[in-house]
Amino acid sequence: MPILNVPPSMKNTRWRNPTQHRLIADLHTEATASNPTGLMRVVWEPGETVEVSSDFDTAIQKVRGGKVVGGLVPQLVRDGGKPIPLDPAIDAEAAEKKIARDRVVAAAAIRSQGEAMLAEAAIAAQKAPPAEEPEKVPERPQPPQQGQGQGRRDDRDRR
Repeated sequence: MPILNVPPSMKNTRWRNPTQHRLIADLHTEATASNPTGLMRVVWEPGETVEVSSDFDTAIQKVRGGKVVGGLVPQLVRDGGKPIPLDPAIDAEAAEKKIARDRVVAAAAIRSQGEAMLAEAAIAAQKAPPAEEPEKVPERPQPPQQGQGQGRRDDRDRR
C-alpha cells in the first residue's frame, strides 16, 4: 500500500478503489521549491488502497444527505468504513443497469402487446363467417402483337 509523503503529525485516511478501473486524483497542496505547481497526483489501481492526508477527504469525496454527490474520485471507499452509496446522478454503473432494465421492460411490454393482438386476431378469425369467393373479373383482352421489325427503333436515321 503506497503512503504519500505526509508528515506523521497529520491524520491520514485510507481510501480503497473497489472498481475495475484505474483512478487518478490531482490534489492541490502548497507550492514548494521541489513542487512549484503544488499538485500531488495520487493513483489508485483496481483494488488498491492508498493512504492520503485527511485534509483531502472532502476533495476526494463530497457527501450530502447520506450519499456521495461529488468529488475528485467519488467511487473510492474509506478503508474500514461502511461504503456510502453514490448518488444516482453520478453512478455510471447504476445508470447503465437502469437503462438495460428499462429496455428489457419495454421489450417485454411490446412482446405482450403483440401476443395480445395475435390472440384477438385468432378469436376474430374463429367468429367470422367463412369468406365468400370473390367474383371473377373477366380478363382484359391483350392487344395484338406487332409484327416483326415493327416498333423497334435503332439509332440510325432512316430517310
